[in-house]
Amino acid sequence: MFKSNLSLDRAKALTNELTVKKSYTKIEPQGPQKYQCVTCFKVYKSRSTLCRHVNLECGVEPRYPCPFCPKKCRQKVHLKSHLARRHGDRFVFIA
Repeated sequence: MFKSNLSLDRAKALTNELTVKKSYTKIEPQGPQKYQCVTCFKVYKSRSTLCRHVNLECGVEPRYPCPFCPKKCRQKVHLKSHLARRHGDRFVFIA
């Protein structure tokens, strides 16, 4: 699950040391830097992607339902791409 040499126990220990203000753990393996969410432990290549995840996705219920199937998306842009891929034969306008 982890792409670094850190074990799950070590990652949990690191996250417990973080302050509330800091919402990520910086993992520094031999390769490129990675940033890990302290809530769900997902790992991202850039800090900006992690910040997007924390602000828009982590712990947030999907709020954009597809009008044609049970799919729900957390971001409007993801719903638009879903509609284009899965329901492209139907015209749908989402403001």
